[in-house]
Parts: sequence; C-alpha cells; structure tokens
Amino acid sequence: MRAKIKLATALLCLPFVFAGCGGGGSSENLSSTSYLTGTVEASKVAGVEVCINGTDTCVKSASDGTFKLPISSLPVTLVLKVGDLPLGTVNASSTAVSVNPLTLAGGNATVAQAVGAVIHAMANDTTGSEEVIDLSNVGSVIVNSATDNGTLVDCIKESLESGENATLEVDGHEVEVAVDNGVPVVKVDNQTVDYTDMFNLYQNMWQIENMLSYMDGRKVKFDDGAICNVKVEPNPDDFVVKLSDCDKSGEYHIRLDEVQKQVVAVNKDGKEYPLSYSSVANAICYYDKEENSTECFSLYSPEVEESLLQELAILMAKANGKEVSFSDSEDNDTCTVVADPFDVTRFMFVNCGNSNNTDDTFERIYEDNGTVYVTDEDGATCKITAVDLEKGEFFYSCENDTGSWINGTAKVDFSNETLSAAALDKFSNVLNLIKMFNGKQITFAETNGTDNWVETCDLIKKDDNVFELTNCSNSTDDGEYFVSFSPDGEVILVNKNDYEDVTYVDSVNATNSYMTYHYLLDDRIEVNGTIIEVTDAMKPIAPEVSLEDVERFLESHNGTPIYFLENATSVENCTLTYNGTGIQLSNCTNPDDDYNATLSYNDTGVFLTESNGTVDKIIGVTDNALCIDSPDDGIICFTDYDPLNNSTLDASELEGKYYVGYTSTNGDGVLSPEYCFELKDGEILYPTINGIEVLGNYVIDGNKIEVENQTSDVDIIVLDTKLDDAYVALEQTDNDTNMYLYKAISSEEDCIAINAMNP
Repeated sequence: MRAKIKLATALLCLPFVFAGCGGGGSSENLSSTSYLTGTVEASKVAGVEVCINGTDTCVKSASDGTFKLPISSLPVTLVLKVGDLPLGTVNASSTAVSVNPLTLAGGNATVAQAVGAVIHAMANDTTGSEEVIDLSNVGSVIVNSATDNGTLVDCIKESLESGENATLEVDGHEVEVAVDNGVPVVKVDNQTVDYTDMFNLYQNMWQIENMLSYMDGRKVKFDDGAICNVKVEPNPDDFVVKLSDCDKSGEYHIRLDEVQKQVVAVNKDGKEYPLSYSSVANAICYYDKEENSTECFSLYSPEVEESLLQELAILMAKANGKEVSFSDSEDNDTCTVVADPFDVTRFMFVNCGNSNNTDDTFERIYEDNGTVYVTDEDGATCKITAVDLEKGEFFYSCENDTGSWINGTAKVDFSNETLSAAALDKFSNVLNLIKMFNGKQITFAETNGTDNWVETCDLIKKDDNVFELTNCSNSTDDGEYFVSFSPDGEVILVNKNDYEDVTYVDSVNATNSYMTYHYLLDDRIEVNGTIIEVTDAMKPIAPEVSLEDVERFLESHNGTPIYFLENATSVENCTLTYNGTGIQLSNCTNPDDDYNATLSYNDTGVFLTESNGTVDKIIGVTDNALCIDSPDDGIICFTDYDPLNNSTLDASELEGKYYVGYTSTNGDGVLSPEYCFELKDGEILYPTINGIEVLGNYVIDGNKIEVENQTSDVDIIVLDTKLDDAYVALEQTDNDTNMYLYKAISSEEDCIAINAMNP
C-alpha cells in the first residue's frame, strides 16, 4: 500500500458476551410447572440427552434440535450426552438456552470448531453441512486421549493444547481430532470433516444473538441519531428483538439464512435485513437492499463519547460501493470502497484513478492500544487520526517508502454511487461461491456459439476474494485469480499473473451452486461459460461386475435363444453357446452378427475378446441380461427376452424423476453423463441454466416411449433390465441410435449442471 489510507468498511458490534451462561448469582425459585426450553445446535442436533446435573431429569433433543426440561429453580447446570459420552456442560440462568459448540467450549472458538466437527463426524457427515445431525442411534463411544475421564470438550481441549491426537470410536467408526499448525482437523474413517464454513456461519449467528442479549433492557443509538429501547425475547426457535420509543420501533425476528450464508433480521412485513457484526467495537449494522444503505446501532451511554474506531466504522459502513477521495502531499486519488461481506473488519479499494492503489485482496482495520490502524496484504500500515461524521471525512497518517509520514484527508461522496446494489450483491454471491467450492473439483463448461468444450480444475480458496485453480485439464489455466470490479461496475475475475485476462460474471444462481460468465478471446470472439461443482451425478460411472455372476449367467443360458436390439424397430435373435472359456452367438437372424469371444478377467473387470482382437468390457449382468461396452458398437445388452414383443416393464415408472443419460465413448466400460431430462405430464423436459426447455411431447406404450418434437421423432426402448439401479435404454433419433443407462438423480441443480456441461 502506498502512502495513502485504505479504510475498511467495519461494521461495529459488542464485545463477545455469552447470554444465558455463567455461574454465580442468587438462585431463583420457580413454580412446579416451569420448564427450561432450548436447542442443541451445530446444525440442528437430534438425539442428544440433556440432563440436569446431579439428577435423573433428562430428555432427548428432538429432530429440530429442541428440548423441554422441567425445572424448579435457576440457575441450573445442564449435562449433555451422546450415547455414553458426556459432551460437556452448560450453565443456564434463564428458562431459554441455546446449547452450541461455543457455549460448550466456554467461548473458545478453536475448541468450539473442533467440537462442532466431531458432532458432525459422529453422524458420518464429512461435508459438515447437513442441516440435521441425528445422533439418536449412537451407542458406544470410546475415547482414547490424554483426557480419558472428562467430557468431549475436555478431551478436545487437552488434545489441542498438547498437540497430541485424540480418537473416538463411535459405533465402529473412528473419529480423529488432530492439530495442523494450530488449526483443528477432524476426520471420520480417515475422511476430513469440512465444518469451517458452517461453523463461521453459526458463530456469526450465536455472537449476534449474544450481543443483542447484552443490549436487552438498555438503549441503543443509531447513526442517524435515533435512540431506541431494546427488549429481547431469546426463544430457542425464534429469537425476537423489539425496538420501542423511536421512529424505528417494531419487532424483528433474527434468523439464519443458510442459502445465502448470512444472518438476517425479518420485520413484520417479511422484509429481510442482513446483519453484520464486529468484535472490535460495540455496534451492530444492518443492510437495506432496497435503499442500498447500511445503518448501525450501538449501546447508548450519554456520558461516554463515541470512540474513534466506532465513528470511523459507522462512516465507512455506509461507504460500501461509494466513492472516496484522498488528498495528501504526495498524491490525490479517488477510489471505490468494497466491503468484505464475510468479515466486516476488511475491505478493498477498486477502480482507483491511480491503478497502483487498486487492491487485489482485502485490507484490514484494527485497533491497538487506542490507535486505529489499517494494513494491507503487504504489511503497509496507516493510522487514523480523526473522523468527522457530519462531513463524512476522516484523516490519516501513512509512512511512505522513504520512511516519512504523510498526512492526508479522505472524504466519502455519498451522492456518487459508483457500484450498484445489484453489483455488490453479485460480488457477495461470487465470494460465497468460492467458499462453497473450496477444496472441490469444478467444471468450466464453455461455448463460442460453434464449438463446446469442458475443463475441470480443483479450486482452493486463498482469501475471501482470491482462489487458486490447480490440476486443471489445461495446465495453462492453473494459477491464482481474484474477484473485483471493472471500471463500468461489473463483477470480474482477474488472473493475478495476467491482468489483461479478465472474465465477466453474468449471474450467480439463487442457491449459489453455479455461476455463468463470459470473456473475449484475442480475436474478439465471445466465449460464454458456466462454473459448476462436479458432483457424483456429473462424474463418469464404471459399473463393477464379478466373474462369478457372468459365469452364472452364461451357464444358465447355454444353448438358449438370446436377443439384442439393433434399433427401435429391429431385434436380433441368436443362440448362445458357452464352453467354460468363451462364448459364441450363432444362427443369428443376420449372419453378420455371429459373435465369438474369449472370456477373461483382471483387477479392472471382466472382458470378452472377439476373434478379431476387439476387447469388449462387460458392464452389467442380471438374471436375464448381460451388457457389454464395445469400442465398435457402444453399449449392447443381450437378453433372454424379446425387448420389442415380450416386455413386462411399464415405462411410466420413469415419470416424475430426473434421469441422467450415461453412454460410452471408447469401450472401456466408463460411461459419461451426456444429458439430463425429466418425463412429466406428457412433456420431456430439459432443465437448463436459462430455464426449462420442452423438447417435445411423449406417449408411453409399454416399455416404449415415443417422443415427438419440432425437428425429429425419438423412440426410446427401455429394457426390463436394470444395472446398478439404472435403466438400460435404446434411444433412436432420425440419424442416430445409441444405448444409454438412465440413472435417476434427485437434484434439479445437478440436472441443470449436467446439461450445462454438454450444451
């Protein structure tokens, strides 16, 4: 950073306080019918036993994580157990309590993250993102660590402090807690549990709720001068904040939006306000999308003046997307400030007049011994010396390259909105996409209008707006990229090794599962593409077949008629002969289809080697069929029934589901996804990023599906045989005939992604 202040859009909040926790104080006697209600969270956690310490009064958390426990006095100590393992204890001083990894860990975020990951590991959730964790059926839990007799929290804390691994045996599964450079790593059966993003989201929710609880019964002041009374009703399943005696009076429900990965306040009209918090000062901020403005409120004490940090952060919270002008003895410049949507103490400057002042990554604002600083990725630091909220100005002092201190002034121009609310929202969604794709394989599906191509890479998140692509199909695309804004306010991806390599973001879908984009080649040809996470449904499949099953089929069908489809109207009939080492198809209706092959197998599968040397891999076998993948003819299925005239299958079984069509390209038994479709209400539907296309109308006749569209008719013959829960089907158009495996999937997002890969 040059001798110029680069200031964070810091959204101020309260110092961290645990509401409803902590010992000491007097005891409160309650009526005999009083209950303590609460939730167990790390996601919603079901099946956890919650007991009052020293008593037999226990209940189990329900499917939504809630519990209700009869009590006679407060405070009480709650003991939580999974199977025969005590998780930890929580002190409850009110009749509503939220039990989560942070409260169990006494506010230690490192221990809390490991506790949450272990809870997910107990349910074999390696994604760390399941909405409900059901531990109802967990029985035996054996702990092997330096702390064998304490709670799970004690075990994890000791492991992290000592650097020694701890292991738990949970109903035959091994859960391991290790430490990597001070960061907890949790594995179940040697698979890492990725709980970081979910923990950060829940941590944000818990801390905001706790800070709001700290404001309960007090006054807060908004940055426009409004002073309101605060009343908090911390119900476990509906956290309510009521503001009164001001123009902002109303009731707000604090909720977790797991799709957009944010905490929101919802008013009586259903309008949502995303909330932000920072532990560096005592304020909470909310964002009004309609007004494209940020408002903050903090605990109000008339006798205490607002701190410099609080004034600065309130000013800059409202500057997101606005222009800031800098003036000092070395340079004058204007930039646009962009806040990090996931860390309110960080920011970027983009589209500066002097390009040297434009950031690739976020800078950070912090306070040390009463002085407010801003520092960038290179370690350059500036001091904030004064803030004038009324004028929208702040003053700074930065050390330049020669060691001299340069003083300057910066002024926010609130009338100059250089980035729209829609662009800022898209930017936030792209950053969320990076979080979701971190550590995963992604696919870039691209087209220039004539040619289509697909590339896969592994994505590693380096910073909130920086990611690295590795192991790309095209190794020249390996490298680091950052998310920023173009001069005309569009969200862009920039190659850090080539600043002219710019990709424009067109859209990010509502659930952040894919992104569309475009860029220009050197010859000015536009390329349109989609970034999608590679899921199991999108990967090639390679059905496994045992030699014993193949031999059983051949022995039981030796000397019997066998059939296979040549097209949608013609079936071939042959006699199968098996001599223990090879097969022969003879007396075929078409003599050209006579077939001789030797049976063989190795650790990669079972094969039939034809007399001409062609090797066909067997991809499936059932009681009445054997299917091969031939490099000459693709998939062929030999059946002991005539699929055109003797089928018992009702093809209507395929209706109302998404099906991926997998087919072969080279005869190696690896089948790739070609497209995804749905049969519904007489229409064959093709989900795409731009909406659902209707490919045609269909009618079902037994195992035959007849599709009629504008350009050609399609006949689909579905065999009675299913391989690995996939239907075998012949598909014939006007100019092509192929065999496919139709495998059902449950996700429309995966269906859209598969079609995007094969435009």
